Amino acid sequence: MIKSPLRYPGGKSRAVDLISTLVPDFDEFREPFLGGGSIFIYLKQRFPKKKFWVNDLHFNLFKFWEMCQKDVNAVIDKVYEWRNQFTSGKELHKFLTDNISNFNDLEKAAAFFTFNRITFSGTSESGGYSEQAFHGRFTESSIQRLRKLGSLINGTKITNHDF
Repeated sequence: MIKSPLRYPGGKSRAVDLISTLVPDFDEFREPFLGGGSIFIYLKQRFPKKKFWVNDLHFNLFKFWEMCQKDVNAVIDKVYEWRNQFTSGKELHKFLTDNISNFNDLEKAAAFFTFNRITFSGTSESGGYSEQAFHGRFTESSIQRLRKLGSLINGTKITNHDF
């Protein structure tokens, strides 16, 4: 089973087995506060023929999911580009912080993932840089996990609405 590529505050990855037993039969699964998407990813794999609609208000997180669906390889390529360009995690963090407001959708998606991997507790733009996370969580395997995500979330409605 594929797991969420994101570390997310309040994430449900450790509770998926329990939570999934509480989900009633459904025709369409709607997740209004997607976040790291652990429950969605689990259910999408268990019920691939069902309809899924996921949403998150956090714009850069929404762009991460949307761009992974549209072209996950482009997201991966951009992450690798920055990873190779910046040998210092602190410099990479500063570059992303200073430029994210001017990034296009693809860059916002790649920046969200990168922030998620190099900050304390995966708190993204609001989290402080973590040297330990840069070396221990921003790894080849963490980036490669994105590859399977694109095909998995294909056909899912992904939105950025407020509730």
